[in-house]
Amino acid sequence: MYKFLKNISILFLWVMTIQYIPIEGDGVSYLKFSLMCTSPLIWFLSFKTFSKGFILGLLFIVTIIFSSLYNEQAIRFSSLGYKITFIVMFIMYYDLIYVRHALRLDTFKKFIKNLIYAYAIFLIIQQVFIIIDVREFQIINLTRFLDRGLGANSLALEPSHSARILTAAMLVFLRLEEVGNVENKLIFKSFYQNNKKLLLLFFWCMLSMASGTAIIGLLILSTYFIKKQYLLGLIPVLIFLIIIIPKIDYKPLERTKNIMISLQTLDVKDIKTTDYSAAARIVPFINTINYIDFTETSTWLGNGIDFNLNADYLSEVQFIGGIKDYGLICYMASLFLFFGCCTKKIFSIETLVFIVLLATTVNNVAYVWGILLLFTTSNYFNIYAKRSNNNYLRL
Repeated sequence: MYKFLKNISILFLWVMTIQYIPIEGDGVSYLKFSLMCTSPLIWFLSFKTFSKGFILGLLFIVTIIFSSLYNEQAIRFSSLGYKITFIVMFIMYYDLIYVRHALRLDTFKKFIKNLIYAYAIFLIIQQVFIIIDVREFQIINLTRFLDRGLGANSLALEPSHSARILTAAMLVFLRLEEVGNVENKLIFKSFYQNNKKLLLLFFWCMLSMASGTAIIGLLILSTYFIKKQYLLGLIPVLIFLIIIIPKIDYKPLERTKNIMISLQTLDVKDIKTTDYSAAARIVPFINTINYIDFTETSTWLGNGIDFNLNADYLSEVQFIGGIKDYGLICYMASLFLFFGCCTKKIFSIETLVFIVLLATTVNNVAYVWGILLLFTTSNYFNIYAKRSNNNYLRL
């Protein structure tokens, strides 16, 4: 039984963290959806107790249904069912890990390594094809030319998705390396010496995929190695970077710099003009802060599914986390799910990834749920590492 549950867990991890376009397409993946539809049966067959994941997931589902019924004029069962399917899948996976202990530490660590290697191999092969002027080759997941030098999508729909997955995967790998570490904190030098090949491939991906999101991901990961006693010494480094970065001719870095400058104005129009892609994640934050009205019933219960589906950021006010669609109560339930199941602390790098790279939104996007699966598994091993019985950490 254990081997079956382990294989199911690994299967869901793979399927939710990659998008093989020749089979899955470049939109909703029916492969993923079909697999997720088996989640209730797997959960039922492996049921032992009602877990925290089940309770928080059920709370999320109840708030979604309540909001949808309240806004029945805008209900769309396909979207509603799709969203609930993701949550049920998460509940099933959470119970496999926390209740049935379906994964061991070495097994999960091996998966994380293989995931990073797979992204790196596909990206490098795609880059070779781009160099020889082959712009599309479906079998290697190269379905369109982005015209960003060597930039390519690897095993995701686009480079920014790859950047998010790889950032989460490397953070999880760092957390797994902490398990059993006496100081509970890694030193970069020793970590690099033990994982040279993995790190070099990871950095190649993040620096060559031509994604501003990847640069931000690297900045987020760098905070892992920052210690309080070194903060004062970082000031000269920061000053040096401020001087040198504007002189570097590298498009992703240029995009990151420009969006950081435009952010200082908090001007929605300026941010959109600077980088429309970044605006899709940043503008909803600004709108939520500026325009949310807690006295409005629609703020709490939403306006209905797809209320802002075709809205433009300058003509319609968009909020974070689907608040305009499902309401603040539902959004709070999604936060309970994340902070209750995916991270030990509110103030953590996982939270930073959730805020900056996922825009604090748990939506109907597979890679988002893939990252949640990675984080909740990492959280599990860090929890059990602190307990006297470490049987679950071994093969």
